[in-house]
Amino acid sequence: MSQSVGAAGSRLPPGVHHGLLYPLLGDGPRAFIAGVISGMCSCAVMKPLDVVCRRYQAGVSVTKDPSMSPYTAYMDEKTSTVQRILETFDPIRAAKGIVTIGRTEGVSKLYEGLQPALIGSASAWGLFHLIHNYSTSLLHFPVAPALSSFLSSVSAAMLTNCIVAPLFVVKTRMEVRFKDSGVREGLVTTGRQIVQTEGVKGLYKGLPVFLLGTLSVGIRYTLLSSFSSILEARHGSGTIPAGEKFAASLAAKGISSVAFYPLQVIRIMQRASVQRLSIADCKSTLTKGGGMGLFSGIGLTGLKILPAAGIKDTIYGALF
Repeated sequence: MSQSVGAAGSRLPPGVHHGLLYPLLGDGPRAFIAGVISGMCSCAVMKPLDVVCRRYQAGVSVTKDPSMSPYTAYMDEKTSTVQRILETFDPIRAAKGIVTIGRTEGVSKLYEGLQPALIGSASAWGLFHLIHNYSTSLLHFPVAPALSSFLSSVSAAMLTNCIVAPLFVVKTRMEVRFKDSGVREGLVTTGRQIVQTEGVKGLYKGLPVFLLGTLSVGIRYTLLSSFSSILEARHGSGTIPAGEKFAASLAAKGISSVAFYPLQVIRIMQRASVQRLSIADCKSTLTKGGGMGLFSGIGLTGLKILPAAGIKDTIYGALF
């Protein structure tokens, strides 16, 4: 009898966790399909906020006219470090950013880059869980379960990121450009232009930082596995309330994201720029005005990625 893998990717005894797809597919295909569906759902729900977030992280105004942007701290070097961070934790400002873009550039702009985002999220999470399912078996150390979880997550994330990196470069370029910039190309055309002007390597901008950031994936799923074990001990296997599963996912994602957030900002800047930017170039730009530019937009990002992570992990667990 096959064993199942929980939302955190750890091997569980037979009968402990069976999702909707359990009677239909084996572990590998089930992990892939559950990852595809959960990745697409979380991506589609959070896409409007993703556009606002990417513009902010890339260091551009949320709108073409900076005076209309609900976010001004990044552009204003006189703003204190505390204001610079707290400004992006305001959900009302995030909503205003979405409304402003929708009003000035059209609602469709809030979903620009949706095609590569859906393809990227679906393929990334599908491949990640497929690879993770097998790497968990290969890198299983009974005496060190936390190390097993960390290594299997990092190895799966690194291999996946190498495959899907071009899609996310194209997605970022489509998100940060403005409607009146004269550029309205889709996925294929945008990718072709990047290759023509920057070479094939342009599709892999930010990849080294992307790979380094996979350490956060390892931390996330190691924490999620630990949290799941604690909840199982409290409630019994297979009886963890959905709300507590969701909270565990939020906590694991939040801790891992904060620890590696500067790498995410640098990665977005590198992807968004036509010019080649080194880590030193990005750091020198972002550390102006208090030295906290490396955490620019962290609150706004949290408003996006924490619910997205909870949605994704909850759907994945229900399906797997």
